Amino acid sequence: MLLESATDLTLAFVAAAVIGLALGVFGMIVAARSKAEVKRAEEELAQADRRVEHAERRAGSILNAIPVALVETDITGKFIFANRTAHQLLGRKDSELIGLRFHSATWGITYPDGRLIPPDLLPAARALRGQTVKGFQHVVAHPGTRRRMLVSATAMPVTNEVGEVVGST
Repeated sequence: MLLESATDLTLAFVAAAVIGLALGVFGMIVAARSKAEVKRAEEELAQADRRVEHAERRAGSILNAIPVALVETDITGKFIFANRTAHQLLGRKDSELIGLRFHSATWGITYPDGRLIPPDLLPAARALRGQTVKGFQHVVAHPGTRRRMLVSATAMPVTNEVGEVVGST
């Protein structure tokens, strides 16, 4: 018989305890390494988030600094972005503009001769149908001052990675 005495039984328990202790220490080492890897990954993610935030702030600053009105719509024609010059041209703040459809937010757009432009012929509507429109001349009436301005617009479709139109700019 393998365990013939109390000494053999004690040695078996000691061996089991040593093996258990070794497994426990090994588990703690693995857990500590995993925790360190998780912490390192969290730090890298935080650094990446800071770089993205910096790039977004920088891009926003650049887009707001250019003296050309720039707007973006989603596929339904709702404004999702407008730079500072667009706000000045349209006479509306972000809170008033974002979420409006372009034909609602830009009422009073006429041809230079004063005829109203149908919403489906506006450059943004045409861009949402996949057309690029360059140099479209029209008159915009500023809603606050009623001042009329001749504007030349270029509109292009925004596409996703498979070429589907997802918005306009």
